[in-house]
Amino acid sequence: MKFISHRSDTPRYDDAEALRLVHAIRAGDDGQFSCLYAMTRPRVEAYLCRLLRDQSDVDDILIDTYVEVWRGAKHFRGESLVITWIVGIARNIAMNTLKRRRQCESLDAIPEPIAPAANADEQRSRRRLVEKALAAIPRHHREILVLALLQETSYEQLSRLLAAPVNTIKTRVFYAKGILRAQLETMGVTRDDVI
Repeated sequence: MKFISHRSDTPRYDDAEALRLVHAIRAGDDGQFSCLYAMTRPRVEAYLCRLLRDQSDVDDILIDTYVEVWRGAKHFRGESLVITWIVGIARNIAMNTLKRRRQCESLDAIPEPIAPAANADEQRSRRRLVEKALAAIPRHHREILVLALLQETSYEQLSRLLAAPVNTIKTRVFYAKGILRAQLETMGVTRDDVI
């Protein structure tokens, strides 16, 4: 299932190109930063929207994330995809922000999630169903599903990002899918409604 669509005016994510841009930034070509930002921002923003569900927090954390990306480009070793590295930075900043505000346990009180724009009515309808179900499940399950399914992050990348063994990540994804499926069923949604 793919729920994230790419707008035609946004460069499609290409890790080889993203890596080239990081190397150019590292070499002092700051002009390439805007290209990296344009290519990766939609995926990072979609992740943050699903995690935080508050646009002002998303905007603030996006800025902080890309400041860290610019500063940290010289330290990127290429051990993961560029997008995984950037999402990891965004995740760390988001988690630190939530800890400072003591909101980790009260995420369910935050307003409805912000969904990226979809092209077709059917896609919007499916996305709303999944977003509503995601909003209703616990944060740790929601996060693993957003990363694994919606951001299409591999188990190996998730393992590095979340500092957990690959088999643990697979188990977490399996259980999170079951919880999401159960939530969708309580909403009266069948598998055919979202596939």
